[in-house]
This record gives sequence, C-alpha cells and structure tokens, in this order.
Amino acid sequence: MAHFEHQGRVAWVKGSGTLLVVSDIHGNLADFLKVVEIFEKEKDACLLFLGDLFHGPYLTKEQWAPYAEMLGDYYYDQSAGVYRALKALTLKYPQRVMAILGNHEHAHVGGPKVAKFTPDEADSFENQLTFDEKIELYHWLQRLMVGSLERLN
Repeated sequence: MAHFEHQGRVAWVKGSGTLLVVSDIHGNLADFLKVVEIFEKEKDACLLFLGDLFHGPYLTKEQWAPYAEMLGDYYYDQSAGVYRALKALTLKYPQRVMAILGNHEHAHVGGPKVAKFTPDEADSFENQLTFDEKIELYHWLQRLMVGSLERLN
C-alpha cells in the first residue's frame, strides 16, 4: 500500500498506488470533502495538499455573481471547517495524508500578511477557532515550516 515516508524536508511515496495532489482549497469545505471522498475510494492512495487550504471569500452571492465565471461555484469561507476536517483526516490516515505549507498558512507563523479577501486573512481565520485550536494550528504550521512534515495531531 502506498504511504508517505520522509527525511527532513524531503518526502516520497513508497509502495504502489495513486498520488492525489490538491492545491488552493481556500476555505472551500465542499471541495475539500469531495477530495476526501475521492481519496477514500482509492484504497491505495496518498493525498498531498500543496498549501493554501485556508482563507476563502467573505462575499455574498450578489458580490460573487460578477466573478462567477472566474471564481466558479459560490461558497463562503469555511476555513475552520477545513482545518477540523483536515485534522480528522490526518488522524485517520497518518501515513497517507500530508500537507505542505503555502503562503496562506505561512501568514499564521510569521510570514507576510495575505489580504485576498480581508485585510488580514490569518486574523479573520483565527477568529473562527477556539483558543486551543489556535495553539494547535500554530504548532502544526511551525512543524511544516521547519520541514518535519509531521501529521496534524
């Protein structure tokens, strides 16, 4: 069965199976759950997130409408839900799910502020989390930043 192995900042898939690679979820919980559904149907798959899991739009449907062709189906930011679902997924499949730090995640651990949908995306997202979740998120992102590639647990 395929699974991730790593040494420092280098990771690889060992064993046969499918590698699913996903990027730029940006707080879209419905898309995240679709990816999980596809992953769970593949018994020998590994799932790699390339960053930018968090920080989605805070737009109404009316504000979204002019950009629908470019942005796709309407959704409202659910970064907290994506974070909680990712945590559950990495606990369920610790050797088969991995994430890489993107610029939106980096903003939570000292990276430059990102301001795509709000003036401070990290602050907007963290306001949706409990105190314990904020601490847990920070520690998980710190581990990703230094290259340990540990699972979210």
